[in-house]
Amino acid sequence: MLLFLVAAPKAREILETIAQAGALDSEPGAGIAFQLAIEDAVGLSTQQAALLSAIEERI
Repeated sequence: MLLFLVAAPKAREILETIAQAGALDSEPGAGIAFQLAIEDAVGLSTQQAALLSAIEERI
């Protein structure tokens, strides 16, 4: 199991890229990928500045 925490505006694009890379829509038994909304999280405050600067240019 892999978990990714991504910015909402990029979530669908990332999900589609994972599906393509893993052949999830073409290979039986290749697995599934899904998206869950996260209302709140802890432990990100020390990484917040780096995360924001990395995604600001892309969103």
